[in-house]
Amino acid sequence: MTAASKRPPSSLCPKCGDRPRRQVGGSCVPCASAAQQARRLLQKSQLTRCEGCGQRLPHRQRNCPEYQRRWRIRRGREVVNARWPGYGDLLADEALLARVGLRSVQAAADWTRVGGFPPPSRLFIGLDSSLDHGLIRDKRDKDVVLCQAVAKIPPVDQREFLELYLVDPIDAKHWASLPRWKRPIRKGDPDDLQIWKFFTMQKLNMEQAAGDFPPWSLASQGAQLPQMFGAIDRLSPYGFKKLCLVMSAFGWALQHGTPLGNTSKKPWEEKCFPLTVS
Repeated sequence: MTAASKRPPSSLCPKCGDRPRRQVGGSCVPCASAAQQARRLLQKSQLTRCEGCGQRLPHRQRNCPEYQRRWRIRRGREVVNARWPGYGDLLADEALLARVGLRSVQAAADWTRVGGFPPPSRLFIGLDSSLDHGLIRDKRDKDVVLCQAVAKIPPVDQREFLELYLVDPIDAKHWASLPRWKRPIRKGDPDDLQIWKFFTMQKLNMEQAAGDFPPWSLASQGAQLPQMFGAIDRLSPYGFKKLCLVMSAFGWALQHGTPLGNTSKKPWEEKCFPLTVS
């Protein structure tokens, strides 16, 4: 039997196929009445139930529970942002925000006692979890600028960067932008000046030994020794320790092929620094 043969005759209702269709409209009277009744029931159900929460209207407590929940979340985010700029925008825990929003309208309650704030390493991607305790203890776990800056640094350098940042953010960013061998002498104090002189002479000696240059006479090498060790002699005990750190880190970088950065520019003169670490 073909599809055309299954269709009811044109004079019958296309819905039930049993009763004749009305003169006006495409279905019979019972089918048209049933469709109209279904539309009325649907319209009535939509009018008597809240679109937000699905409960019958009117609400028992006048306000929609879903509306109240959303309002508390919005209010909680505003309150958190007012206390810690930008921190509320990072929170995805709506239950936590709703609790803060509820307490913020209760005069006798201190909303800052609301628990459940996530540890900073969970909120700031890249932040080492070993720093969570210290940040929470020092009440800096909700400092968005600080935590985002630390999270950009490789984990091995984050603790030292954080310690420097808490004292001087500009110095910390300068430190982070330098290769490790330059970091101890980034400030350009009197010890740093002497260390740079020693480093420059030693670097030239190493390049001479590694290149295809004519032999370097012992007399010329001997003339350089007073300059090199004169620089060492003018160092303070702390400066001598920094010299050892610089030369050891420089040697390690050479051995392992780590980028050295600009070996001709003094580190304290490198003032345009991005937050990148080699």
